Amino acid sequence: MKAFRNKTLVFLLLLTLLLTACGGNRTTDEKRAEAEYAGTNISYTSDLSAQSENSGMSGNDSLLPSSQKLIKKLFYTFESKEFDKSLGVIRQLTAELGGYIESSSVSGQSYKRSGARTAEFVLRIPADKTGDFEAKAAEIGNNTSLREEVEDISLQYADTASKVQSLETQRDRLLAMMEEAEDLQDLLTIQDHLTQVEYELESYTSQLRVLENLVAYTTATITLYEVETLTEAAPKTFGEKLGEKFSGSLKRVGEFFTDAALFLVGNLPSILTAAAAVVLIVFGIRIGMKKHKVRKEKKLQEAFKKGMRLPEQTPEEKPNP
Repeated sequence: MKAFRNKTLVFLLLLTLLLTACGGNRTTDEKRAEAEYAGTNISYTSDLSAQSENSGMSGNDSLLPSSQKLIKKLFYTFESKEFDKSLGVIRQLTAELGGYIESSSVSGQSYKRSGARTAEFVLRIPADKTGDFEAKAAEIGNNTSLREEVEDISLQYADTASKVQSLETQRDRLLAMMEEAEDLQDLLTIQDHLTQVEYELESYTSQLRVLENLVAYTTATITLYEVETLTEAAPKTFGEKLGEKFSGSLKRVGEFFTDAALFLVGNLPSILTAAAAVVLIVFGIRIGMKKHKVRKEKKLQEAFKKGMRLPEQTPEEKPNP
């Protein structure tokens, strides 16, 4: 009777454990489907924390994504007349930025002998140093093409982290059940389930590490060609040249009016003061000219009265009363 009760207890515990794990995965899948349908980003930290409380999970919170998880890839094509020097620049630049060369290959012979050489590099550059790499990549050689790809794996990362936490909880519970098991058959049953859980846990943990590495490092694929003559940029058409000239003219006109407006605003007090001074000066000159004109007219009148007399009029010229 006691053995029967122990077996029943083990069966119920295993059934509860499996239902809890399924329920946790289903919740995450539903959240992911809703996020994809709505086209919005959701926070998995709060959702997974609530799930842990409901199912008694005590997983590592560091597995939960705290920010957007992006995988960035760069694809460069370079050509160089100094092939060996360009190879050295690639290796040196990778080392300076704390990255590493994942793979590399060089084929062909120097064009000075026969044919030309081609190099293929796959570099892993720390994500926070990607901008520095892009700025210094021109030192490798003549860049003829560049392609960039960015993939958002936030949902995939959150789903994998949730599965890892769920499997860790299952493993801990199974280990606790093994310590309490009294029957050999029960112990073997628990051991079988524990083996399966540990296998799945190792698989998902490995997937999570791969995702973390892809996010932490930018993948830069470089193809380098050895050439005798560098490829020049395609000549611009008449329409492109005309458009550039017109755009440049508009830009200069806009800059002129912008500078003029800034000058007026910045020197407005001085301009107003100078304008007021000019008005006062002009007003004073006009007043002075009027006074001078009045004085001149008075002098002329006085001189006329003193130096000139009017002729006497004859009786015929006198007007009739």
